Amino acid sequence: MRLGISLAIIFFVLTQSAWGQGCCSGGAPLAGNLGLQPLKKGEFVLELAFRHNHLNDLMIEREVLDDKRLTRVVQSSLLRAHYALNDKLTLALILPWLRQREGLTGTTVQTTADGPGDISFLLQYKLLSKGDWVAIGGLGAKAPTGITNLSGIAGIPLNPNIQPGTGAWEGVGGFFLRKNKIFRPSMSAELVGSFRLMGTGNRFDGQQRYRFGDERQLYLGLSDQFFVKKVLFDLSLGLRYRNTSDDLADEVQVPNTGGNWLYMAPGINFHLNPRISWAAGINYPIYRSLTGTQLTTSWTIQTGISWKIRSAQNTVSAPNP
Repeated sequence: MRLGISLAIIFFVLTQSAWGQGCCSGGAPLAGNLGLQPLKKGEFVLELAFRHNHLNDLMIEREVLDDKRLTRVVQSSLLRAHYALNDKLTLALILPWLRQREGLTGTTVQTTADGPGDISFLLQYKLLSKGDWVAIGGLGAKAPTGITNLSGIAGIPLNPNIQPGTGAWEGVGGFFLRKNKIFRPSMSAELVGSFRLMGTGNRFDGQQRYRFGDERQLYLGLSDQFFVKKVLFDLSLGLRYRNTSDDLADEVQVPNTGGNWLYMAPGINFHLNPRISWAAGINYPIYRSLTGTQLTTSWTIQTGISWKIRSAQNTVSAPNP
């Protein structure tokens, strides 16, 4: 019995390194969640978002293997706050919490990492707001405030991709472009891009210098508005493309990291009242081309609630009942 448990533990530790890290570029997946949006002077927006990423596909480059032994679940909660200094300039703060679980089918061996991620600061600027067009750009930084020293079985430090934080300063940014009145007055098209430029952090008590690969995302989609019993909601459908570079450990390329993903991304957004809305969506992979062998996303689901407050006196009003 003890021998079996020991073998399972050894196998589990080995698979963490051998099967790569197709889930994310370290820490909370912020690049696709910057939340760029057009606001007016004095508006303050609070958003609470939750994302569940289910990884159960083991792949070699473009081939999905018939191997479902290892499953990883990555759950991230994000609190975003946006405040418009004027009609063009908006400040944003993103506070993440990350939880990961990884286990082998048929065993009780499981690794869990739970803790605060890295805080991001962002400054967005409205580049265009004319007629049916809106364009926004944003630049910011992600500070190394997240946990990076969690340990697993027998006190063995967890791999960098399991830790809630990356341990390094990063540059983040993106753009938002929307064209209203596509085909019909209530339909719009959106193009949203984002990036993370990763820094190098110390790992394992300074014994290793680790740099996650840079990350880029691009979303293109259509959305339309409808009424059902006086409730306004949006339906959207789009494609999301994600690319990450290879990781580096002590300036040497890390095997089984980096790749390209293309997702189908339908979503729905209910406007509960003029100030509060609730949204949900899924991402389902339709194309993947990875470097080496990686455990990667089978599907993701995300949901969130947004509360918009307009107050020239900087006071917070209660939402409409």
